[in-house]
Amino acid sequence: MSLLLRWLGVAIYRLGLHRPLIWLNRRTPRVLAYHACDEIESEFTAGLNINTPPTTLAAQLDFLASCYRVVPLDALERGNYPERAVVITFDDGFRSVRENAFPQLVARRFPATVYVVAATMANDHLVWVNELNWFFRRHESRANRLASAQFGLPNGTSAAALMRFAQADASPEQIETLLQRLGEACGVDRHELARAARMHLTRDDTADMAQHRITFGNHTATHANLARCSEDRLRQELAAASGLDVPALQPSLAYPFGRFTDRTRSVALALGHKTIMHIGGANRPLDVSRVARTPVSTESPAELFAQMEVVQPIKQLLTRVLGRHPYGYTGDIHGDV
Repeated sequence: MSLLLRWLGVAIYRLGLHRPLIWLNRRTPRVLAYHACDEIESEFTAGLNINTPPTTLAAQLDFLASCYRVVPLDALERGNYPERAVVITFDDGFRSVRENAFPQLVARRFPATVYVVAATMANDHLVWVNELNWFFRRHESRANRLASAQFGLPNGTSAAALMRFAQADASPEQIETLLQRLGEACGVDRHELARAARMHLTRDDTADMAQHRITFGNHTATHANLARCSEDRLRQELAAASGLDVPALQPSLAYPFGRFTDRTRSVALALGHKTIMHIGGANRPLDVSRVARTPVSTESPAELFAQMEVVQPIKQLLTRVLGRHPYGYTGDIHGDV
């Protein structure tokens, strides 16, 4: 379904019919979810579909400049945004955003919001997904064996399947135990690995970026899957941003992996978050406590248009017609990895 809709959107773009469709959807604010912006993927990010190379980003930003109005995040909270509004966000607080995306945003005077992971800002911890990805690529056999045992999966389970399980089904405690065992078994000092990689923004980076219309939001303490957290762990993860010395910090939360429970949402709102970012869907109507975001990586402008104006809106419409949750979620755990 998604592939057919993407092809349809690309065809509309290439036929020069994209502007009328954008105009028809002009009152629906769009929000984009980026992650890394590296020239070449590293062993920490390769295969995760989270990187947008700088040249690709430039083409996408030029497309946005020609067809939309890029606005700051707080415009959604105020309800004060123009037609064809787009908000740009980046998850995980990668340093590559400072190095490669930030200059492009400044050159176009585009605002954006970066969601930071509290534990990474001294660059002595990695987001666990990137660290585990590195172990799978650098120590594949040992990592596969230990991860299969930790998750109770059969020997021979592929690294890709193990990573999917880790993101969707593993608890934070299982992940922490696995990474500790991997570090010991492979002779890797995990803190030194993080310091050498320098993957994440520092407080000085955020201070510089804040002078140029870049704001920051909460992406939890450790990038834990909030749907798999205990009550105490959930509160610790969500409250971590309050202790950060980060300028232009907004009362906004982005769920890691887009996954949450109804309890997650109620705790997040009780802690003062005004906007909460999902993954997928369309903002029809806009609910600032359930903001739909279009995930972006290496799309061409035609493919980005297709995702924004065809794939996500039609998928949301179909789920509503079928009587399911407007974001396509079922059961108590919501969201997709």
